[in-house]
Amino acid sequence: MFFLGNLFLLYFIKLIGSIIAMKQRAFTLIELLVVVAIIGILAAVGVVAYNGYTASAKANATKTNYKNISKWIQTEMVKCNAGLSDKIFTANPQNCPITAAQTFASGMNSACRSTNGVFYDIKNPYKTTDRICRLSISYTNDNDVGYVNWSEKSGSEIRLRACWKTPCNSTENREEIIINVTQ
Repeated sequence: MFFLGNLFLLYFIKLIGSIIAMKQRAFTLIELLVVVAIIGILAAVGVVAYNGYTASAKANATKTNYKNISKWIQTEMVKCNAGLSDKIFTANPQNCPITAAQTFASGMNSACRSTNGVFYDIKNPYKTTDRICRLSISYTNDNDVGYVNWSEKSGSEIRLRACWKTPCNSTENREEIIINVTQ
């Protein structure tokens, strides 16, 4: 790519020099074809690079959302169960301390779906019409990409999962954390 860029620059400088020295006001057909070909090559390389950048940005956005939601849950659970807070969640508030995963799940459901829920405005980077979080036990299918899925694991634990790029069945592209909500 560097060589093509230098070649283009040298040709462009020569072309400009010939324009200045030209007594007539026209380009030859070969000169026009070379310029069009170089612009086409640069555009093709640029599109490929742009697609790579957007794919990487979507994966990083999903990772960041997953980590932020996970940290928020863990922080709020510590505050709630340590007696530093009376309630958890703004939409469908749940009394503290949390005594069962089902109680937490009810509040989490509202946090994701209710218009005044803490996660309501966060969108899935891959499907921007969908919200980031959802109640689901799946996260290894490719249609789970971009979502932060949560579910009850046991009476006292919730499972938080995310897949940030396909294929979602690869352990390098997904993560899971188990959070005890009663401690």
